[in-house]
Amino acid sequence: MMGGAGWFAWLLPILFPAFIIGGVILLIIFVVKTGTESSSGQKKTPLEILDERYARAEIEEEEYEQRRRKLETYTEKN
Repeated sequence: MMGGAGWFAWLLPILFPAFIIGGVILLIIFVVKTGTESSSGQKKTPLEILDERYARAEIEEEEYEQRRRKLETYTEKN
């Protein structure tokens, strides 16, 4: 006769890693989705991202203007 835990003793080592892996996957999905959305919940346009990079001084004015012109040309064609 089995004592104590019974069937749960062999089920726990299978379920525990599955819950851990599932939690990690959900966390990754959450981080990816929230990282690509603006505070209003909408995805940022490439021009908005460029504006933010320029405002944070990640790129120089010359590079900003060059990339902005390229983006504007690209959006006019589409």
